[in-house]
Amino acid sequence: MKRAFLICSLLLLISVTALAHKAAAQDIQYDKSKNLLTVSFEHKVSNPANHFITKIEIKLNNKDLLEQDSYKQESALGGSFFYKVIDAKPGDKFTLTTTCNKGGKLASTYEVK
Repeated sequence: MKRAFLICSLLLLISVTALAHKAAAQDIQYDKSKNLLTVSFEHKVSNPANHFITKIEIKLNNKDLLEQDSYKQESALGGSFFYKVIDAKPGDKFTLTTTCNKGGKLASTYEVK
């Protein structure tokens, strides 16, 4: 009985993790003239209302800058977010981390030119 429960639990865990995946790609751009940070991500899903990037975290020079929760993805292919950041200067580094609501994270870094 315990063995059957263990096997069923393991199969369920494997099937849930097979559906979860981090963003396939993400991009960070900073327009100094507008003080505009643009982050976009590719996260292909069949239903962006129930499988989506749920959290956007941004650090500036390894310090927390902002965190945003999302409850739906812009499209089945991914999405974009825009932020006003007034204190970034050349050489500063933005770190973007996106988290999928089904599991998986992706982090990337961008250096301001």
